Amino acid sequence: DFSIFYTASLMLTRGQGHVLYSNSLQWQVQHEFSAAADERDGPLPYNHPPFEAALFVPFAYLSYLHAYEVWVALNLPLLGGVVLFMRPRTQWLNSAPLWLSWLAALAFFPIAYALMQGQDSILLLAIYCLAYAALRRGRNLQAGLWLGLGLFKFHLVLPFVFILLLRRRWRAVLGVALSGGWDVLLSWVLVGWKELLYYPRY
Repeated sequence: DFSIFYTASLMLTRGQGHVLYSNSLQWQVQHEFSAAADERDGPLPYNHPPFEAALFVPFAYLSYLHAYEVWVALNLPLLGGVVLFMRPRTQWLNSAPLWLSWLAALAFFPIAYALMQGQDSILLLAIYCLAYAALRRGRNLQAGLWLGLGLFKFHLVLPFVFILLLRRRWRAVLGVALSGGWDVLLSWVLVGWKELLYYPRY
């Protein structure tokens, strides 16, 4: 999965944001850094919202392998933060030694798979934790702002927004709208309106 983020980052640094969702161009870029691209009939498509690609722009200045290693290295402390956050809120984690909690997280297949594939799931998990912590403290606006930053996986975040609507957490919904507005604005700057409007069809 990391290859799609790396592809998008290369395209942005080359000024190709206006054609970010071109399958042929994505495939061409993937041929540059992945021998596996020769064995496929098409690209591994970058199908995430445009604004997420901005996060990976610094990785474009590294080789593909080094970029992947740095991404995994950044995800490990994020995962450690999640474990520390969850320990006092989960009876089993809180009663187990810290090193065992850490190993249990790494042994959990979705986590291990996300690390191996270079996914962005651990980042979303950390955002969920930050939103939950804000909700627990009654900081609804802040919780919504965090959730809005997780809209790079909008199909997983929007159900939570629906629950906030049902519970009349208007400040949290406002926070999501503010973050979402920033996401749209950043996407427009990166790829332009034409490509941004094309994205839902893509």
